[in-house]
Amino acid sequence: MLTRHVVDPTKLDSNEKCKLVANLYRVQSRVFSGVSQADFGRYVVYSKAAETSILIFKNSKGVIVGYHALHFFEKRVQGRACMIVRAESGLLKRYRGLSSTFGFSVRKFLECKLRYPLHDAYYFGCMVHPAAYVLPARYAGQYWPNAAKPTPPEILHLMQELADEFQLKTSANKSPLIRNVGWKTRETGREQSYWQNCKNADMRYFVEINPNFGDGDGLLTLVPISFYNLRTVTTRFLLPKVYSAARDFLAARSS
Repeated sequence: MLTRHVVDPTKLDSNEKCKLVANLYRVQSRVFSGVSQADFGRYVVYSKAAETSILIFKNSKGVIVGYHALHFFEKRVQGRACMIVRAESGLLKRYRGLSSTFGFSVRKFLECKLRYPLHDAYYFGCMVHPAAYVLPARYAGQYWPNAAKPTPPEILHLMQELADEFQLKTSANKSPLIRNVGWKTRETGREQSYWQNCKNADMRYFVEINPNFGDGDGLLTLVPISFYNLRTVTTRFLLPKVYSAARDFLAARSS
C-alpha cells in the first residue's frame, strides 16, 4: 500500500529543498542512469516554472519510493501566450501497478485550462521509454507524433521550437523528433528485448522512430491540453473503471 502527498517546492526552505532532492534522487538513481543529482535537482525541485507540483509516493514504512513532478511554464510561443507543462517521473519497480499518476495529472491539466481558458496549453514531453509514450497514445484524442497520420508541419515546427526553448540536446538520430536527454532507464536484457519486440502498435511505432531510447534518446511528444482532449482522456480512463466496478458489484450481489 502506498501513501501519496503533494509538495510545492517553492514553499520549502533551502534545507528542506536539499533534503527533498536527496530523497527523490535515491529513487531516480535506481530507475534511471545518466543524470547527476545536481542536474536532477535543477529539473525537478529548482525548476524555473511558474508552478511546480510534486506527487510523492511512500511505502508502508514511510520511505519515498516514487515521485511525479509537473511543471507549468508561462511562455510566448509563435507570438501567442501559452502554458507549457513538462513532467518527470520515477517509481521503484516493485511498486509499479500499485498506484497511478494519471488521475493527478488530468486534474492538474483541468485546473490549468480552467485558469487560462484563452491560452493555448500543451503537455510537452521528451519520452525516453515506450511505456511513457503509450499513455497519450492510449488516452488522448489528439497528440503528436502518432502512427496513424503524419505530424503537420506547423506542429513539427512548434515541437522543435519548444525543444530549443527547453535546451534539449540534439541527437545523432536524424529524425527532427528525437533529442538526447541522457536519462537511461535501468532495465534487464530481457526487459529491453520485450520492448524491442512488443506487438503493441504504439510501442512498436515508438521503437521504430526512436530505436536508441536505451541510450537516452527521447521522442518529442506534444499533447494539447484542450477541453476536447480532457473529455476524451477522462472518458477513456474512467469508463473502464466504472464498468469494472459495476461488474464486480453485480457479481457480488448475485453470488
